[in-house]
Amino acid sequence: MEAPTVTKRLLRRYTSKQITEFIKQWKASKQSKKAFCESSNINYYTFVGWTAPKKKKKAIPASSDSFIPIKVRGSIAVPFAEVHYANGSRIVFHESVGARYLRDITK
Repeated sequence: MEAPTVTKRLLRRYTSKQITEFIKQWKASKQSKKAFCESSNINYYTFVGWTAPKKKKKAIPASSDSFIPIKVRGSIAVPFAEVHYANGSRIVFHESVGARYLRDITK
């Protein structure tokens, strides 16, 4: 049985100027993206990412006092469990944890 051949693929990083130039060449060539990528030795999915329309982020309008209002959920008043150590340290659990976990941290 033959050993599989391993090819090392070179990762390329393109500058924004190179990307812009590739896109201009593609538009001028009137080829499909797939055909252009094959002839230019560019990864098709990389090229699609370059030519995909960019989504614009919506700006959050600043309030007049420069603070953004937030909603705070009520906290749990009673903890689920507390572990107290002889040196005065303690661990407070506000959500349930397994008995096995509690046993392991108190060893």
